[in-house]
Parts: sequence; structure tokens; C-alpha cells
Amino acid sequence: MLWIMVFFLFFSGGMSLQCYVCNSLHVGEDCISTDKLMASDEFRVNCTELPDGERYTYCRKMVHQIPHEGEVETRVVRQCGYINTTMNICQKTGMHKDGGQLLCSCDTDNCNGSSQLHSEKTVFSLLTLAAVVYLI
Repeated sequence: MLWIMVFFLFFSGGMSLQCYVCNSLHVGEDCISTDKLMASDEFRVNCTELPDGERYTYCRKMVHQIPHEGEVETRVVRQCGYINTTMNICQKTGMHKDGGQLLCSCDTDNCNGSSQLHSEKTVFSLLTLAAVVYLI
């Protein structure tokens, strides 16, 4: 039973990864709004079809708070990535009253479309580990 769980943990989902790819600077609210983004297939991309696509193993979402003319503008960039810099969680960097950045990465199809990112593989890994520890 444990071997079946480990197999699905590492080999589920096939070899391709789909992520949302957009930049709110160019497409506006459609990239920022989770509801608008998920209601359309416009920004869903098979990462393996991009140049060097075999390298992409994660989806990424970056939320930038940028000071501009006395206001703080929010820009969102969603893309395919090949380095999981945040280990399937979100990290705030340089956040202060005048701006900053939130960087998230995840490894399941279209996971960078939600406002909160989770990795099914991460949750499954923790459950598997808990089961193994319990059985030992």
C-alpha cells in the first residue's frame, strides 16, 4: 500500500504541466482577478510547449506592490518556472508600506490561478510521512 502511495506522489500528473501565464501590466484586471482568470482558458498554457518547456516543473505567481505617483499599484505576473524558489508556499520579500513582492510557486496544473497556493503533492507527502511514522 505504501509503495502505491509513493508512486502516485512522484509520478502522478503525467509529464506536462499547465500554468496560467499573464502579466497584469499588459492584460490588466484579467490577470489579477482570480475569478476572471479561472473563468477563461485564455491564459492557460501547457508549459512543455514553450521553448525549453521540458525544464518547467513549477508554476509561479508574483504579486508586486509598486509605489507610483503617490499610490501603490498592484501588478501580478503568472508564469511557468523551473526553479521552485519558495518550496510550494508563498514568501513575502521587501514588504513595507510603500511596496514589496509576494512570490509563490506550486507544482500542480493551474495552481498559480488561485489566491492561496497549495501543492497537492506537498499535502500528500505530509500525510504519507505521518502514516509511515504512525506505523513504525
